[in-house]
Amino acid sequence: MIHCFFLCSYDLQILTFLQFGGYTLVRNSTDLFRSFGFDTQPHTVIPLQHLVSFGLNLVSRSFEFQADAFAKKLGYGSALRGGLV
Repeated sequence: MIHCFFLCSYDLQILTFLQFGGYTLVRNSTDLFRSFGFDTQPHTVIPLQHLVSFGLNLVSRSFEFQADAFAKKLGYGSALRGGLV
């Protein structure tokens, strides 16, 4: 039964990889946009992308600070400082 779990997880990873790979092939296709009735590619996502990127950066930095505080709590503060120099 456990082998089915691992095989299914590999199938899901391969499927996700193929979906992202396929998307990168067609994301800038002007013919695809025209076939759905759009004249040009949408540019409305660009301002939203900057806001989302900023938010994700804040979350990422928060996680970094939490990880550093946890390492310091465990007594690895000097090793962290040494790794930055």
